[in-house]
Amino acid sequence: MTKVDVQERIQQRIAGAKVETDEIIGTLASQMRTNPLDMIDSAGRFSLEQARERGLGHLIKGLTITRRTVPGEDGSKEIVETTKLEFHNSQAAAAQLSKIRGIEQQPAENEHTRRRRLEEYRRMLTRLKAEAEQQGETLTTQQAVEALKAYLPDFDAVLASQLVM
Repeated sequence: MTKVDVQERIQQRIAGAKVETDEIIGTLASQMRTNPLDMIDSAGRFSLEQARERGLGHLIKGLTITRRTVPGEDGSKEIVETTKLEFHNSQAAAAQLSKIRGIEQQPAENEHTRRRRLEEYRRMLTRLKAEAEQQGETLTTQQAVEALKAYLPDFDAVLASQLVM
């Protein structure tokens, strides 16, 4: 093989390995919505053929088929087959999707932190109103809150509404 051949193979592998965002989301969504009944035949047994036909094989995390011989009632030997299926965790898939989609619930702010931020907002408002007064202007608390909203992107309007009351 020449260096050119090796480089071509490397480029082919890289191109084949690209995964699009939609593919990731689709895989997680199908894992989240896994329905084992889609792989069960009319006799109530797992059907590998049915799983293949429906394109559901990627949902199976593990498959164990155990065959053992047991004595029958008439002294003959019977083969008993046990199938164990394991699927990807649908709740884990839902959690990953919520992170990707930005809908993951954020932890609630504790009371101490909320009070500290409220106090900081009060100091900012007092300072802003004092600066306006030094320039000969009168600024209401509501006007000061609106000014802070315009300049602070993470300004908590709900918390600040407590300042106006």
